[in-house]
Amino acid sequence: MGAVPGALLIIFTYVVSFITMDVLSRASEYSGRWTFGELIRYFFGRTGSWALRLFIFINNLGLLITYTIMLGDVLVGKAPEYNGFITNLANIHSGDLWYLDRRFVVAIVVVVFLFPLAAQRSLKSLAWAGAMGLVLATGFVALIVVLLVLAGLQGRIQGVSLWPNPDLTGPSILNQIEGVFSTLPVIVLAYVCHYNIHPLMRELKDFSSRRWETVLHWSLGFCTVVYVVIGVGLYLLFLDSTESDVLLNFSSGGLKPIVGSLISDIITYCVLLGYALNLIFTYPMINWGLREVVAEVIVGQPELGNAAWIGITAVIVVVAYGVAVAVPNIWPVMLPALEKPYKRFCVAQTITGAIAAVAIGWLFPACILLRTASGRFAWLTKLGACFIILVGLITAVVGVGSTLKPYIGHL
Repeated sequence: MGAVPGALLIIFTYVVSFITMDVLSRASEYSGRWTFGELIRYFFGRTGSWALRLFIFINNLGLLITYTIMLGDVLVGKAPEYNGFITNLANIHSGDLWYLDRRFVVAIVVVVFLFPLAAQRSLKSLAWAGAMGLVLATGFVALIVVLLVLAGLQGRIQGVSLWPNPDLTGPSILNQIEGVFSTLPVIVLAYVCHYNIHPLMRELKDFSSRRWETVLHWSLGFCTVVYVVIGVGLYLLFLDSTESDVLLNFSSGGLKPIVGSLISDIITYCVLLGYALNLIFTYPMINWGLREVVAEVIVGQPELGNAAWIGITAVIVVVAYGVAVAVPNIWPVMLPALEKPYKRFCVAQTITGAIAAVAIGWLFPACILLRTASGRFAWLTKLGACFIILVGLITAVVGVGSTLKPYIGHL
């Protein structure tokens, strides 16, 4: 897409995400409904509530499965190279040893880290994990800035495409527009955390609309800075060699020309470990929204006793792990053209973002905005809501269609 349109698309998604999250908080104050499901049921009835639950189930379970797969990729690596953090550290690049088997390593991570974190009963008890995630993200941004400075001093930042490259996107305007709407679902997916808004609002000390807006501004603003620096920074560093899975760029071979062999090895280890920790710290927040949906379906409310809380959490974690272990055997049957694991991840991420994430983060809040718009400028508010709905629907259709088009013949 080029550096400028890519950065603008991230900023646009930030603006829409802030508006939609603010709509949900204001609608909750207006209606007195303090869970996402209850809020949607208030405005759109049981059908709307069940549709929301389905989308959250698809989105969050898909993310938990994806995170589990990625933990295996980061810690052990993919066959036949096995260039993960643990295998590189042990200098054993083989899948034959039981204690380096992906299934065993990920199972240990699930038992020791993921389940205990996901089973916490209060978001306050996960505050330290969120803080660690911020530290890791800040460190990654700082690393990219340092690498950019070094690459600039060495004269390596040349031939940068600020605007869409016709050789990659296609020569026509329609090709470039399709590229925008194909990229947007992945960005939307990165911003969607609307299912955790109500638990956070309930635990925010002395909740008020003004305090909540401040929280949204700082949190979404920080994420936007991180996404822009990482997206644009990695493109400036690696240009057309930038991989869909950026971890492939953070290898000794990719960084050696910039910082030398020893430093590139150290950076590779640090990035892999930091990435794994970030996945671990983010996992419980995604699990939280999914558990609320499952609880509402089973007992009719998100509040659970200790036994039910632990039981539902365990089932979710085990299902995510089981599917993640089975995915390498499923994908070749479903989509033989996806010969590389990172391609499978990108396809799954794009489809999930195009359907479930767009519905959760854009369509439902925009429809609420249409229902609640009032006052002198209600027409302008409704026009903005219609614009969000239109862009969301186009994103869903184009995102799914363009992603699956190359593989339709293999289904």
